[in-house]
Amino acid sequence: GNKFDDKQLTHLLEGLVLNKSLTTLDLSNCGISTGSGRAIINWLCNHKTLRTLYIGGNSLGSTWGSALVKLLKGGSTLASLDISKSGVGAKTTRGVLEAVKEHRAIRELNLSGNSIDKKGGQILCECLSSRSVNLRILAVRGCGIPKNVMCELGKNLQQNTTLRDFDVSGNEIKDIESAKAWGAAIKVSQTLERLHLNACALAGENFAAIADGLKDNKSIEYLSLDGNTKLGKTTFPELGTALSSNTKLKMLSCKGIGAEPNGFEEFLSRVEGN
Repeated sequence: GNKFDDKQLTHLLEGLVLNKSLTTLDLSNCGISTGSGRAIINWLCNHKTLRTLYIGGNSLGSTWGSALVKLLKGGSTLASLDISKSGVGAKTTRGVLEAVKEHRAIRELNLSGNSIDKKGGQILCECLSSRSVNLRILAVRGCGIPKNVMCELGKNLQQNTTLRDFDVSGNEIKDIESAKAWGAAIKVSQTLERLHLNACALAGENFAAIADGLKDNKSIEYLSLDGNTKLGKTTFPELGTALSSNTKLKMLSCKGIGAEPNGFEEFLSRVEGN
């Protein structure tokens, strides 16, 4: 959160030139521009010990994004990368996902707030279903993922055995086919522990499909449904039915779902029924 101009960041990187043991660098929300971003890329090329880079919340742009993709595809040692809300564009997110698929070093990835188009979504699906990709934490909040890609993500998630934490908030699951795919993924998952479905336009029969998958899930301990504003007035009690059978979930967040007193009472009665 400290603000660096180009000169100050240059001094910082110069001070780290001789450091051969640094493993984590957090420059999130530091007001870094494209010019300073290039200096960071150059620094990274010469510092192979770095495993974690947080650089989200800076206006880095697509030119910087292209340089990052080149670095990653060249065999970067980064295992954790956060470029959320950095304005890198859909081409960069595609390139980053290609690098994840090809080199398999990255285990934690945050692309939130950057566009993921249809092509990028297809690569993301391949990452989820691949046995050789080892992503453990993935965040794609508010990436504008197309509706048909969301359906395919649900289908490919059914084959995933590595993800522990998946945040797909802000991407809509509005059609029944997509909801059924995600419900099936939740049902069969044996490794996913935290799932964030905030503001995904879940309501009605679509959410019922999600809840149905939750009944038999044996891995998810944390589920967030915040901001699904119509959920509380449609099928919220269905969640209670699901939870009455679920033995794994430890924490549920339902802020801002528009739950009314009668619906909440029905939800509680179904949970407590078993």
